[in-house]
Amino acid sequence: MAGNVVAFDLSLRNTGVGIFRYGWMHSTASINTEKIKSYPDRLGAILKQVLIYVNAEDKVVIEDYAFHANMNSLTVLAELGGLVKFSLWRKTGSWPTLINPATVKKWITGKGNAKKEDIKLAIYKKYKLEFPNSDEADAFALGDLGWNLFYPNRQSRFLNSIEVEILGKIVKSKLKQ
Repeated sequence: MAGNVVAFDLSLRNTGVGIFRYGWMHSTASINTEKIKSYPDRLGAILKQVLIYVNAEDKVVIEDYAFHANMNSLTVLAELGGLVKFSLWRKTGSWPTLINPATVKKWITGKGNAKKEDIKLAIYKKYKLEFPNSDEADAFALGDLGWNLFYPNRQSRFLNSIEVEILGKIVKSKLKQ
């Protein structure tokens, strides 16, 4: 039996969470920490919630860093990412799979340079789903990709040629590691 695929779009303000079970979205959520002023408390609050969402048998995908972001943002996000990845490794025994943001965008929209609004619109057109914010929409996209990556024989729909190409590239790069 397959576990869940849990996807995280990490952010210091509003982390998006997507949980997939049996090939379809089970739920999405946000970990909102905007009201927490202390940086260490914010990191702790996010990490605590992330660990609640993930079970030991789950597969985890995380959107990788956007390297075009400013250096200060990238530094604090890297600190959060390191804590989350290490803690998830300790819980599941596997390092989370990192997916490039452009790959997630291409998975949903067909274009790697899509804007946040384009992702929400593409999800609505493709799945007839709406999300309260772009973080949850991104987590949904990431989780959909993750489910199809980890459980290719349990797909809930037919994949288009772009999706097949993306999965092939990810598998190929994982084999090189």
